Amino acid sequence: MKFSLIAMVFSMLALSSCVFVQQWQEAEARDARYAEYAASKQGESKGLTALKQAAAAASRAQIRIEWSMNKEDTIIPMGAGELAVIQEIMPRMKDVPPLTRDAWDELYEEGQPLVSFISCNYLEFLDAEGKVMAGKLLLNRTIGVCEHADTYSKNPEYYGMFYMLPAADLARFKELPSVLKSAE
Repeated sequence: MKFSLIAMVFSMLALSSCVFVQQWQEAEARDARYAEYAASKQGESKGLTALKQAAAAASRAQIRIEWSMNKEDTIIPMGAGELAVIQEIMPRMKDVPPLTRDAWDELYEEGQPLVSFISCNYLEFLDAEGKVMAGKLLLNRTIGVCEHADTYSKNPEYYGMFYMLPAADLARFKELPSVLKSAE
């Protein structure tokens, strides 16, 4: 009886140590994933750099609306004045900061949200021959306000937000006739 009690105690200790090791390994893997994510958010992203360069070099711009149903894309050409406004504000665009560790953990505990859409609006910059140099998704939640950067980093709800503009610049952008038309 004494032997079986000792065996049972050792079995329980071995089992709990296996659980502890598994939890430790999962925590290490999660730490590594967060470190990789945070490192990817250092400095200006390649996407934002390419977008700024395309905006600066663009001869014209347009908004392309892609529909989820088998419907042909809608193109809304932008005027020269609208492109000038975008070219003026684009250098002030910034990447959204990375989520804090707590917000990132919350996002991954809940799972990343699924996104469905009827249409996607893209701002496209074109060269002199009409070739698209770069484009940016313009859903309501993809461009935020620089003044709310701290909120974006602490709330996993903003994970899908890509870039930010100062509030005044974002307001000017949203008031452009083509942007207003694309929101209809």
